[in-house]
Amino acid sequence: MGLTHGMRGDPWEHEVTHGNMRGDPWEHAEAAEGEYVELIDKWREGMGLDRFILLGHSFGAFLACSYAMKYPSRVRHLVLVDPWGFSIKPAIEGADRGLPLLISTFATHFNPLTPIRAVGPFGPSLMARIRPDLTNIFGEPFINYVYHCNAQEPSGETAFFHMQIPIGWAKRPMLERIGTQLDPLVPITMVYGLRSWMDSSAGQKVNDLRPFSYVSLYHVRRAGHHVHADQPEEFNAILKEVYSVVDSEQDRTSVDQSTLP
Repeated sequence: MGLTHGMRGDPWEHEVTHGNMRGDPWEHAEAAEGEYVELIDKWREGMGLDRFILLGHSFGAFLACSYAMKYPSRVRHLVLVDPWGFSIKPAIEGADRGLPLLISTFATHFNPLTPIRAVGPFGPSLMARIRPDLTNIFGEPFINYVYHCNAQEPSGETAFFHMQIPIGWAKRPMLERIGTQLDPLVPITMVYGLRSWMDSSAGQKVNDLRPFSYVSLYHVRRAGHHVHADQPEEFNAILKEVYSVVDSEQDRTSVDQSTLP
Protein backbone atom coordinates (compact mmCIF):
# COMPACT_ATOMS: atom_id res chain seq x y z
CA MET A 1 0.00 0.00 0.00
CA GLY A 2 1.18 3.51 -0.83
CA LEU A 3 0.11 6.43 1.38
CA THR A 4 -0.17 10.09 0.34
CA HIS A 5 -0.98 12.56 3.09
CA GLY A 6 -2.08 16.17 3.27
CA MET A 7 -0.22 19.38 2.53
CA ARG A 8 3.24 20.01 3.92
CA GLY A 9 6.41 21.76 2.83
CA ASP A 10 8.17 18.88 1.09
CA PRO A 11 10.73 19.92 -1.54
CA TRP A 12 9.87 18.92 -5.09
CA GLU A 13 10.68 20.02 -8.63
CA HIS A 14 10.88 23.81 -8.36
CA GLU A 15 10.57 24.68 -12.03
CA VAL A 16 6.81 24.30 -11.80
CA THR A 17 6.23 26.36 -8.64
CA HIS A 18 8.96 28.96 -9.12
CA GLY A 19 10.29 29.19 -12.66
CA ASN A 20 7.31 28.80 -14.96
CA MET A 21 4.33 30.19 -13.04
CA ARG A 22 3.30 32.57 -15.81
CA GLY A 23 0.13 33.02 -17.81
CA ASP A 24 -3.19 31.44 -16.92
CA PRO A 25 -3.36 30.37 -13.21
CA TRP A 26 -5.53 27.41 -14.24
CA GLU A 27 -2.51 26.14 -16.18
CA HIS A 28 -0.44 26.47 -13.03
CA ALA A 29 -2.88 24.23 -11.18
CA GLU A 30 -2.69 21.55 -13.84
CA ALA A 31 1.12 21.71 -13.97
CA ALA A 32 1.45 21.47 -10.19
CA GLU A 33 -0.98 18.55 -10.01
CA GLY A 34 0.88 16.77 -12.79
CA GLU A 35 4.21 17.23 -11.01
CA TYR A 36 2.84 15.57 -7.88
CA VAL A 37 1.49 12.68 -9.95
CA GLU A 38 4.90 12.06 -11.49
CA LEU A 39 6.56 12.14 -8.06
CA ILE A 40 4.16 9.45 -6.83
CA ASP A 41 5.02 7.34 -9.85
CA LYS A 42 8.74 7.82 -9.25
CA TRP A 43 8.20 6.53 -5.72
CA ARG A 44 6.27 3.53 -7.09
CA GLU A 45 9.05 2.75 -9.53
CA GLY A 46 11.68 3.13 -6.83
CA MET A 47 9.79 0.70 -4.59
CA GLY A 48 9.57 -1.82 -7.42
CA LEU A 49 5.76 -1.95 -7.38
CA ASP A 50 3.75 -2.98 -10.41
CA ARG A 51 0.24 -2.45 -9.01
CA PHE A 52 -0.61 -1.33 -5.51
CA ILE A 53 -3.35 -0.09 -3.21
CA LEU A 54 -3.10 3.70 -3.11
CA LEU A 55 -4.47 5.49 -0.04
CA GLY A 56 -4.66 9.26 0.21
CA HIS A 57 -5.82 11.54 3.02
CA SER A 58 -7.11 15.10 2.53
CA PHE A 59 -5.01 16.82 -0.18
CA GLY A 60 -3.21 13.51 -0.58
CA ALA A 61 -6.52 11.89 -1.57
CA PHE A 62 -6.94 14.50 -4.31
CA LEU A 63 -3.47 13.65 -5.62
CA ALA A 64 -4.08 9.90 -5.32
CA CYS A 65 -7.20 10.26 -7.44
CA SER A 66 -5.30 12.32 -10.01
CA TYR A 67 -2.62 9.62 -10.11
CA ALA A 68 -5.25 6.92 -10.70
CA MET A 69 -6.64 8.97 -13.58
CA LYS A 70 -3.29 9.02 -15.35
CA TYR A 71 -2.06 5.55 -14.36
CA PRO A 72 -5.17 3.42 -13.78
CA SER A 73 -3.41 0.14 -14.57
CA ARG A 74 -1.03 0.71 -11.67
CA VAL A 75 -3.73 1.20 -9.02
CA ARG A 76 -5.25 -1.99 -7.67
CA HIS A 77 -7.62 -0.15 -5.31
CA LEU A 78 -8.02 3.54 -4.53
CA VAL A 79 -8.75 4.52 -0.90
CA LEU A 80 -9.75 8.16 -0.34
CA VAL A 81 -9.87 9.30 3.30
CA ASP A 82 -11.74 12.57 3.98
CA PRO A 83 -10.64 13.85 0.57
CA TRP A 84 -10.06 17.51 -0.19
CA GLY A 85 -10.80 19.08 -3.56
CA PHE A 86 -13.78 17.05 -4.74
CA SER A 87 -16.70 19.48 -4.28
CA ILE A 88 -17.30 22.33 -6.69
CA LYS A 89 -17.31 25.86 -5.30
CA PRO A 90 -20.85 27.27 -5.43
CA ALA A 91 -21.22 29.77 -8.27
CA ILE A 92 -23.00 32.27 -6.05
CA GLU A 93 -21.94 35.64 -4.73
CA GLY A 94 -20.81 35.45 -1.14
CA ALA A 95 -19.84 31.77 -1.13
CA ASP A 96 -17.15 32.71 1.41
CA ARG A 97 -19.38 35.12 3.29
CA GLY A 98 -18.77 35.45 6.98
CA LEU A 99 -14.99 35.35 6.65
CA PRO A 100 -13.15 38.33 8.14
CA LEU A 101 -11.71 40.63 5.47
CA LEU A 102 -8.17 40.19 6.80
CA ILE A 103 -8.35 36.39 6.53
CA SER A 104 -9.90 36.52 3.07
CA THR A 105 -7.26 38.96 1.80
CA PHE A 106 -4.40 36.95 3.31
CA ALA A 107 -5.65 33.67 1.81
CA THR A 108 -5.82 35.29 -1.62
CA HIS A 109 -2.23 36.53 -1.66
CA PHE A 110 -0.12 34.36 0.64
CA ASN A 111 0.70 30.72 1.30
CA PRO A 112 -1.39 29.43 4.22
CA LEU A 113 1.57 28.68 6.52
CA THR A 114 3.44 31.95 5.98
CA PRO A 115 2.76 33.16 9.56
CA ILE A 116 4.31 29.97 10.97
CA ARG A 117 7.58 30.70 9.15
CA ALA A 118 7.45 34.43 9.93
CA VAL A 119 7.60 33.95 13.71
CA GLY A 120 10.71 31.77 13.50
CA PRO A 121 11.41 29.74 16.67
CA PHE A 122 7.99 30.62 18.07
CA GLY A 123 6.41 28.61 15.24
CA PRO A 124 5.74 25.40 17.22
CA SER A 125 4.01 27.36 19.99
CA LEU A 126 1.89 29.22 17.44
CA MET A 127 0.94 25.95 15.74
CA ALA A 128 -0.06 24.44 19.08
CA ARG A 129 -2.30 27.45 19.78
CA ILE A 130 -3.88 27.45 16.33
CA ARG A 131 -4.40 23.67 16.20
CA PRO A 132 -4.79 22.36 19.76
CA ASP A 133 -6.68 19.40 18.30
CA LEU A 134 -3.48 18.15 16.65
CA THR A 135 -1.57 18.53 19.90
CA ASN A 136 -4.25 16.58 21.77
CA ILE A 137 -4.30 13.79 19.20
CA PHE A 138 -0.64 13.44 18.24
CA GLY A 139 1.30 15.17 21.02
CA GLU A 140 3.99 17.86 21.09
CA PRO A 141 6.64 15.89 19.12
CA PHE A 142 4.28 15.76 16.15
CA ILE A 143 3.77 19.54 16.28
CA ASN A 144 7.55 20.03 16.24
CA TYR A 145 7.85 17.60 13.32
CA VAL A 146 5.18 19.41 11.29
CA TYR A 147 6.74 22.79 12.07
CA HIS A 148 10.21 21.79 10.88
CA CYS A 149 8.74 20.26 7.72
CA ASN A 150 6.95 23.50 6.89
CA ALA A 151 9.62 25.93 8.11
CA GLN A 152 11.70 25.10 5.04
CA GLU A 153 11.26 26.26 1.44
CA PRO A 154 7.45 26.09 0.91
CA SER A 155 7.57 24.39 -2.49
CA GLY A 156 4.72 21.93 -1.95
CA GLU A 157 2.71 24.59 -0.17
CA THR A 158 3.24 26.99 -3.08
CA ALA A 159 1.94 24.32 -5.42
CA PHE A 160 -1.15 23.87 -3.23
CA PHE A 161 -1.70 27.65 -3.27
CA HIS A 162 -1.85 27.59 -7.07
CA MET A 163 -4.21 24.60 -7.03
CA GLN A 164 -6.88 26.14 -4.79
CA ILE A 165 -9.40 28.95 -4.92
CA PRO A 166 -9.55 30.85 -1.64
CA ILE A 167 -10.62 29.65 0.67
CA GLY A 168 -10.07 25.92 0.34
CA TRP A 169 -11.79 25.09 -2.97
CA ALA A 170 -9.99 23.22 -5.73
CA LYS A 171 -9.49 24.99 -9.04
CA ARG A 172 -9.92 21.63 -10.77
CA PRO A 173 -12.44 19.80 -8.54
CA MET A 174 -12.58 16.05 -8.88
CA LEU A 175 -16.35 15.88 -9.22
CA GLU A 176 -15.95 17.59 -12.60
CA ARG A 177 -13.56 14.86 -13.78
CA ILE A 178 -13.93 11.59 -11.92
CA GLY A 179 -17.00 10.44 -13.85
CA THR A 180 -15.31 10.68 -17.25
CA GLN A 181 -11.53 10.66 -16.67
CA LEU A 182 -11.08 7.83 -14.14
CA ASP A 183 -11.11 4.33 -15.62
CA PRO A 184 -14.34 2.58 -14.50
CA LEU A 185 -12.29 -0.51 -13.60
CA VAL A 186 -10.50 1.32 -10.77
CA PRO A 187 -12.30 0.38 -7.50
CA ILE A 188 -12.75 3.11 -4.89
CA THR A 189 -13.29 3.12 -1.14
CA MET A 190 -14.11 6.50 0.44
CA VAL A 191 -13.90 7.13 4.19
CA TYR A 192 -15.31 10.24 5.89
CA GLY A 193 -15.33 11.44 9.48
CA LEU A 194 -18.82 12.57 10.43
CA ARG A 195 -17.36 15.47 12.44
CA SER A 196 -15.09 16.63 9.63
CA TRP A 197 -15.38 19.95 7.82
CA MET A 198 -15.06 18.16 4.49
CA ASP A 199 -18.17 17.79 2.34
CA SER A 200 -19.05 14.12 2.80
CA SER A 201 -21.88 14.39 0.25
CA ALA A 202 -19.15 14.25 -2.41
CA GLY A 203 -18.83 10.54 -1.67
CA GLN A 204 -22.38 9.80 -2.78
CA LYS A 205 -21.88 12.02 -5.81
CA VAL A 206 -18.82 9.96 -6.78
CA ASN A 207 -20.93 6.83 -6.46
CA ASP A 208 -23.63 8.36 -8.68
CA LEU A 209 -21.05 9.40 -11.29
CA ARG A 210 -19.62 5.86 -11.49
CA PRO A 211 -22.68 3.61 -11.86
CA PHE A 212 -20.71 0.80 -13.51
CA SER A 213 -17.83 0.82 -11.00
CA TYR A 214 -17.05 -0.43 -7.52
CA VAL A 215 -17.52 2.38 -4.98
CA SER A 216 -17.72 1.74 -1.23
CA LEU A 217 -18.55 4.51 1.27
CA TYR A 218 -17.81 4.64 5.00
CA HIS A 219 -18.85 7.34 7.48
CA VAL A 220 -17.06 7.08 10.81
CA ARG A 221 -18.84 8.37 13.91
CA ARG A 222 -16.97 10.49 16.46
CA ALA A 223 -14.24 11.19 13.91
CA GLY A 224 -13.15 14.46 12.38
CA HIS A 225 -10.81 15.14 9.48
CA HIS A 226 -8.09 12.89 10.93
CA VAL A 227 -10.18 9.73 10.89
CA HIS A 228 -7.15 7.50 11.40
CA ALA A 229 -6.24 9.32 14.64
CA ASP A 230 -9.73 9.96 16.01
CA GLN A 231 -10.96 6.38 15.60
CA PRO A 232 -7.88 4.23 14.85
CA GLU A 233 -9.52 0.88 15.59
CA GLU A 234 -12.46 1.51 13.26
CA PHE A 235 -10.14 2.97 10.62
CA ASN A 236 -7.92 -0.11 10.75
CA ALA A 237 -10.99 -2.33 10.52
CA ILE A 238 -12.00 -0.53 7.33
CA LEU A 239 -8.54 -1.07 5.85
CA LYS A 240 -8.68 -4.76 6.75
CA GLU A 241 -11.99 -4.92 4.91
CA VAL A 242 -10.35 -3.29 1.88
CA TYR A 243 -7.57 -5.89 1.98
CA SER A 244 -10.14 -8.67 2.20
CA VAL A 245 -12.10 -7.28 -0.74
CA VAL A 246 -8.92 -6.99 -2.81
CA ASP A 247 -7.67 -10.47 -1.90
CA SER A 248 -11.03 -12.04 -2.78
CA GLU A 249 -11.35 -9.81 -5.87
CA GLN A 250 -14.84 -8.71 -4.81
CA ASP A 251 -13.98 -5.24 -6.09
CA ARG A 252 -13.46 -6.54 -9.60
CA THR A 253 -16.23 -5.06 -11.72
CA SER A 254 -17.02 -6.74 -15.00
CA VAL A 255 -17.76 -3.69 -17.11
CA ASP A 256 -19.43 -4.06 -20.46
CA GLN A 257 -17.62 -1.31 -22.37
CA SER A 258 -20.60 -0.91 -24.71
CA THR A 259 -22.75 0.32 -21.80
CA LEU A 260 -20.37 3.12 -20.85
CA PRO A 261 -21.33 6.67 -21.80
